[in-house]
Formats: sequence, structure tokens, C-alpha cells
Amino acid sequence: MSSGRAANGARGRVPFEVRVRWEVWESLVSMLRVYAAAASLGRGEFTVTSAADAAWVRHKGNTLGLCFSAADGLASWRMTAPGGQERQASFQILPSGALISGGEEKELDQAALEWIEELAGEGAQS
Repeated sequence: MSSGRAANGARGRVPFEVRVRWEVWESLVSMLRVYAAAASLGRGEFTVTSAADAAWVRHKGNTLGLCFSAADGLASWRMTAPGGQERQASFQILPSGALISGGEEKELDQAALEWIEELAGEGAQS
């Protein structure tokens, strides 16, 4: 019981905006899991793994990797395919629950769905 209190006390020292960014990041990873599971029903298996500040989605040899910094909300993604093809970009997680990349704001679910669709499309080409 005291460990829970200690954890709550430590969490209380984390600035509010950082806690919000973590929650939004965790929501993004959760959406990737949901859309990957749904896409697996007709397109072959997707696997999603994650660590505290990173996540990976794999499908038919293609990989989407995401990295995140809660301190400033900056994140990046990289999509790789067999044969060395690679695309990458950075984005920022906003406290509103959206993300912004290249001046374009997107809702988390839209971004997650687009990444899964892109992986599925790449998988169809491999």
C-alpha cells in the first residue's frame, strides 16, 4: 500500500502538461493496437509492441516505429520496408489530444488509422 502512495506522490511532482502528454501518447498507442487488430482480420497479422516512450507496428516485413518525448511533446515516426525503403517525419503531441506534423493538425485516431492503412498498403506490395 505504501508503494502506491509513493508512486502517487512521485506522479504528483510531474508537471501537469507532461502528464497530459503521457496520457495522449498512451491513447495513440492504444489506437494503434485497436486499428492493427481490426486490420489483421483481412490483411494478415499486425503486431504492436511498445515501451514507455516508443512503439512499433509490424506487418508483412514492414515496420512503423514511433518515439516520444513527454518533456516537450515531440515525437517522430519511421516506416521501413524490406529492401531499404524508408520514410520518416516528426510531429508534436498537443495537449488537446491531437498531433501536428508539417503544419497539419490531425486527430489521434485519424493519424493511427492512416499509419495502419499505409502499413497494409506496403504489405500488399511486398
